[in-house]
Amino acid sequence: MEKGQGELDKDLIPMKKTKQNEEIDSETRILTAAEKVFAEKGLKGARVKEIAELSGVNPALINYYFGSKDNLYRTVIENFFMRVERLAVSIMEQEIDAKAKLYSLIEFGIDLLGESEYVSRIFVREFVDSGPYSELIIKRHLRRIFATAQQLVPPVKGQDKLTESQVMHFIFSAIGAMSMFYISGPVIKDIWKRDVFTKKMIEERKREVINLIFNGIGDQFDLE
Repeated sequence: MEKGQGELDKDLIPMKKTKQNEEIDSETRILTAAEKVFAEKGLKGARVKEIAELSGVNPALINYYFGSKDNLYRTVIENFFMRVERLAVSIMEQEIDAKAKLYSLIEFGIDLLGESEYVSRIFVREFVDSGPYSELIIKRHLRRIFATAQQLVPPVKGQDKLTESQVMHFIFSAIGAMSMFYISGPVIKDIWKRDVFTKKMIEERKREVINLIFNGIGDQFDLE
């Protein structure tokens, strides 16, 4: 007679947790805790002890893995943009047209922003406070992201070539439509009673941003 799922589960041998797995778990917990603390207090206001307590590790372990609070902060930033750039490269290498690539970038970009309620707030703090890594973010990451985005800006009817102003306004409008929704998460939760980080709201936001970018908000309403 075949065994039921419960009986099969009993036969499974638990995987032994190796030291390497434990180290990965600790680093992940530290980075997750660091995102929250850096988003709420910024680099200057954050304390290693608080990050350690939130992640359930000894403060010395943070120094062991990352060397310093500044390096931990930089790692959080670099990890995010490395994912963005890998994503952009993988999409740009696909054999699809520019419109399809732009669709994919918007969808995957919103997925990334929706993964954590803290990442976008870290970048707002960094730029508003003219933090030590704002220039690094612009030079190392944002310029490359903008260069990629410029290749995908859709043409305007009756116009052979877009002006630089049109291209830049389009890119900033698209980024704003994607990111401000998540930066404003606490406000939206208070006013609209919606959690923007749920899967349902992330999918809903994708549809709305794509519709806004490709059709324009005015086309959704009868303004006559």
